[in-house]
Amino acid sequence: MFEKTNILIAFYIILIFWYSYRCYLAQKTIYLSIFASFIFVTSYFVYIFFWLWLFVTLVTNPLNLNNWILYPFNSIIGVVGTIGGLYLALYFSRPYDNFKDHGKFNFKKNN
Repeated sequence: MFEKTNILIAFYIILIFWYSYRCYLAQKTIYLSIFASFIFVTSYFVYIFFWLWLFVTLVTNPLNLNNWILYPFNSIIGVVGTIGGLYLALYFSRPYDNFKDHGKFNFKKNN
C-alpha cells in the first residue's frame, strides 16, 4: 500500500519539476515556475481522482436503484462529471500556459 502511494507522490513531484523546468527553459523565474506548475499538475490530479471517485461510487450503486433507472442515471452523471471536471481542469491550467508564454498569471485565454 505504501509503495503505491510513494510511487504516486514521486510521480506527482516529478511532474511538477518537469513543468517548472519547461517554464525555466522559457526564461521564467524558478519560484514562480514551480508555483504555476503546482497549480497545473494539481488541477489534473484532482480531476483524475474526482473522476475515479465518481465512477467507483456509481458502479457500487449506493442507492440500490433498479437497473432500468441506474444505467441512464450513471450515464448522465458520468458525462456531466467528465465534461465538467475537464472544463475545470482546463480552466486551472490557463495560469500555467499564460505564465509560460507571457510571464503573467491570469485565467484569461490568450491566443
